Amino acid sequence: MRTSLLLLCAALLMGCDANEPGPPAPRFNTGVVQAGNAFTFRMLGEVSREAGTGNVFVSPVSASMALGMLMNGADGTTRAAMASALGLDGMPVDSANAAYNALLDWLPKADSKVRLTLANAVFARQEFPVEPDFVALSRNVFGAEAQALDFRSPSALTTINGWARTQTEGRIEKVLDRIADNEVMFVLNALYFKGAWRTRFDPSRTRPNTFQRPGGAVQAPTMFREGRVAAFSGDTFDAIDLPYGDSLFSMTVVLPHPGTSVDAVLANLTPARWDALVAGLAPHRFDMIGLPKLKLRATYQLKDPLTRLGMGVAFTDAADFTGLNRKGGLFLTFVKQDTFVEVNEEGTEAAAVTTGGVGATSVGPTFLVNRPYLLFLRERTSGAVLFAGRITDPTAAS
Repeated sequence: MRTSLLLLCAALLMGCDANEPGPPAPRFNTGVVQAGNAFTFRMLGEVSREAGTGNVFVSPVSASMALGMLMNGADGTTRAAMASALGLDGMPVDSANAAYNALLDWLPKADSKVRLTLANAVFARQEFPVEPDFVALSRNVFGAEAQALDFRSPSALTTINGWARTQTEGRIEKVLDRIADNEVMFVLNALYFKGAWRTRFDPSRTRPNTFQRPGGAVQAPTMFREGRVAAFSGDTFDAIDLPYGDSLFSMTVVLPHPGTSVDAVLANLTPARWDALVAGLAPHRFDMIGLPKLKLRATYQLKDPLTRLGMGVAFTDAADFTGLNRKGGLFLTFVKQDTFVEVNEEGTEAAAVTTGGVGATSVGPTFLVNRPYLLFLRERTSGAVLFAGRITDPTAAS
């Protein structure tokens, strides 16, 4: 199965924790995986550039799936630009769709001790004629809920926001404040994750610890434990991998060496270097592991980052979305992502909703995370990175 849409690395089940027997995993094309890796690192880098020194927490999987579904309604240079931004250059659309479909099928059942839901939806203006082939593909391949709504009625906003809220267990309460007169369709992807650590942190050991944020030191509530976990030491960073549930999902924390900036490490993260990191993870015994507690909410406007990734034409009058409506004259009005994450002693809860609007023209013995770091929440059999973050201040208001 081809999965050039997300961060998919080679499957590696590490020996730190024994895995329970689970459902048979699909096979993923490693060549396509490399392209998906590049999209994840590029997206995180572009959003981080706009955030300055602030925290960033995004879901490449959610963004890729929403845009991948929408790409089926694009043609010509617009489709090519979207494919390039997602790392799908030269790949038949059917192959990309098969990859998305495989992830939709696999991720929710990968680990019975972790809750993961992945859902798609298409909401169209009642009087807007959507091509039947696009509706059928969205339903059959992406499992999307498709509805025609009266966009002039307040109930349309209630329906769309209610869908996002339901799919994320209330963590993303609203994705739209208004519907513009020229907007005829919204394409959404929702991703929700909740998993308990395989080895939990003892709340009684949580205490303030100095965290060196860019604006100066702050006391951050930090969880502590010891134990045997997978770890890797690179030239400019150390990393540990903390598993959830039956170890099919894990959080990989990448901590730059003192004197190396988190942005420098991110800029040098390529698919090949990521693969080397994952392949190099090996069991190590730590006398102390310290991880800051974290709770963040954020909204990211993705038009500029996606434009820099090469799909700017989709936001202009030159866009070709004749697969949505053969008369054309459609373009992306916006792409945004709302995210939530909470990391505590029990585990991690994370959610994301990506919304696209369519308008008509008219390592050592200790590992203490006490400075800016990267985090990647991934499913280990497929290698899909569900969420990615650059945390510069874990105490920032959520």
